[in-house]
Amino acid sequence: DPLNHQEEWYTLHQLFRELLARSLHRQYSAAVIQQLYLRASSWYEQQGQLVPALRCLLDSGAADQAATLLEQHSRQMLLDLQLDELNYLFSLLPAQQVETRPQLLIDRAWLFFSFDAQRFFTEIDCTVQLLKDLTALSCAQRDELVALQLVLRFGRQERDGLYTELQQVLKQIAPESSVAVGTAHTLALLTVESKTHCALAHQHAQLAMEAFESINAAGGQLHVRWHQALLARNLGDLQGCLARCQAPLGGRVKPQSGLFLDYYLELLCLAGEVHYWRNELDEARRIFQQALQLAQSHREPFYQLQAQLQLQLCNLADGIPEPAPTLSLEEE
Repeated sequence: DPLNHQEEWYTLHQLFRELLARSLHRQYSAAVIQQLYLRASSWYEQQGQLVPALRCLLDSGAADQAATLLEQHSRQMLLDLQLDELNYLFSLLPAQQVETRPQLLIDRAWLFFSFDAQRFFTEIDCTVQLLKDLTALSCAQRDELVALQLVLRFGRQERDGLYTELQQVLKQIAPESSVAVGTAHTLALLTVESKTHCALAHQHAQLAMEAFESINAAGGQLHVRWHQALLARNLGDLQGCLARCQAPLGGRVKPQSGLFLDYYLELLCLAGEVHYWRNELDEARRIFQQALQLAQSHREPFYQLQAQLQLQLCNLADGIPEPAPTLSLEEE
């Protein structure tokens, strides 16, 4: 059966695949089969099919080569937000292959953070401890290790003196360590994110954006632009921030669980508010309805309640009374 409209990729029936596999092992030696797996892996890699490429390497017994293959592609996959595929590739590798390679450990930590920092806090902490025990770290990797430690400190609510430390770190890390620079400025933005420090927060947001844009890191750009939207002082600024939030995505981020789902829902609600305050109630209602459906499908009670309340405000503005929204006890 063809897998695409161009009929370039096909899938074989499972029974036929099993027949071919038995024939292969009956007719050829283990050494020949190993070489076939290696050739297949090389071909899959050339086609941009990393999952079967890595599987073939593992089936051939070449775990080291499989780890090297992932090491070559993991950072770009992070930047391109291929998060689910990268997470699956990490799950295929033996743990010892990941734990002895600094770049894989660092990229796995950023992957956990991209999914949901709170949910994977323990995993990120364990990864940082493993990185501390490794000696063969490049300057850029050491900078990113520092950034990860600061992320953990921020997540633990250990924020006394954090901004001063961030300023010192920004003087020490190399300017070309874009991920570390962008992360440090983002943490600084979050630390001073208040009306009394609005100008300073905007400054850190701009510097973080420059760092993330230099490596086309869509996730970092989205994170910063989300906070820029929250910092907006008027509807025009907010609408501009919301429009720019779509630019780094390029269709690469889909509403899913974890960090990007929160951003997506929050931005939908903010966009709806822009239209509400402009008295564009039909468009506001459409956006809030979209946010409500997404929140319900992903069991996000906070955003579900928020969207319900905003829908009710739209209806009240149109003179349509509506009962107060309700949640189950579990959701409350």
